[in-house]
Parts: sequence; C-alpha cells; structure tokens
Amino acid sequence: MAGRRPWPQTAPMVAGAVLGGWLLLGPLGVPAGALAGAGLHHAIRGRSRRGDARACERGAGPLARSLADALRAGGSIRAALGAAAADRSVPAVVRARVARAALALAHGTPLPAALHDLGGRDSGYLTLLAAVVALHAERGGSLVQELHALAEDAEHGARLDEERAAATAQARATVRTVAALPLLALAGAQLLGGDLVGSVARRPVALALLASGLLLEFVAVLIARRIVARAA
Repeated sequence: MAGRRPWPQTAPMVAGAVLGGWLLLGPLGVPAGALAGAGLHHAIRGRSRRGDARACERGAGPLARSLADALRAGGSIRAALGAAAADRSVPAVVRARVARAALALAHGTPLPAALHDLGGRDSGYLTLLAAVVALHAERGGSLVQELHALAEDAEHGARLDEERAAATAQARATVRTVAALPLLALAGAQLLGGDLVGSVARRPVALALLASGLLLEFVAVLIARRIVARAA
C-alpha cells in the first residue's frame, strides 16, 4: 500500500526513543522508551493510512472529471484510465491505483476485476466510481453524465470533510498537548538533577500512584481521541 512505512524505516526512531529513555530515566527508561518508540511507529503508520484515505476521498472528484473528459473526447475506458493515471490534478495515491487498474486491463484482466481495488477501504467514492464504470461498460448508458454527477458529489463531500477537520483541529491539538504534559514534567524534573524517577522507584506506593496516573491519562487520551474522531 502506498504510504506504508515498514519497521526498517522507523527503527531509528524506536532506537532513539529507547536511548532517550535510558539517558533521561536510567534503566527504568528503557521499557518506557521502547513503548514510546512502538507508539511512534504505530502513529506514523496510522497517519500515513489516514493521509492516503483523505487523498483518495479528495481524488475521487478529479478522477471522475478526468475520466469523463477522456471519454467525451472519444477515448475508450482503457485509454481514459491511462490518461487519468497521468493527470496531475488527481492525487498521486489515486493515480497509482488507476495506473495499476490500467495495467491490469492491458494484460487482459476483466474490467470489474481490474477496478476492484481502486477504492478498497479508503474511499467510498472511489469504490462507487469503479462500480459505475463497470456497470456502464456492461450495460451502456451515459457514463460521462454519471461521472460528472459523481464528481460533484465527491467534491462536495471533500469540502465537508475539510470543514469538519478544520473545526476539530484545536481539539486534536489540545489532546496531544495534555497527553505530553506529564511526560514532559517527568523528563524536566529528571534533567534538573532531582532523581525524581529513582526516588519514586524506591517507594512502592509512589510508584503505584505514578503508574496508575499514567494509565488513567492513557485511557483519557484514548477516549478524547475517539470523541474528536467521531466529531470529525
């Protein structure tokens, strides 16, 4: 999948987090750094997937218009897909999927099968576009008109998504800031030479309270992120 970042690409980040945990917190910081590195890897992967999904949603409208223009000019569906794969108005992640579909068609794959993975789980509009193209190729009809109507709907949906994202941007930033504050406070106290972590580690009650507080913060951040995601 486009945008996927395998472990070898994020391994330096994980190693850096482990090293930072060791330098800041000593031996206790190693598992904390490992967890932070794994969380960073997961966050990067998740952001990459979400970026691809947003690009697919934004790209459905331009792709539909590009296909409609090529078909109106007298081109075949295969030629229209080839033209759309080179159309810079279509996002790169969508162009890559269209190029794969065009290549599959060139190798004799039936049109519905070639378009099967165009949308996938990332875009309902791209999945709908693939179904519309396959249906009209089989039964005929005004595909150009349908593509223009789909483009208008997709572009309207993309504008609404952008407005929702802008409306919840402050809330997302607040969640990230609140999540980072306790960890920054711990790191700052340790850097100032107070050996806060060592002092807490030598007191079971204090260690249990610290662990409970961090666990509650983690749960609260997850709940807040889910609330923001639903609002968006």
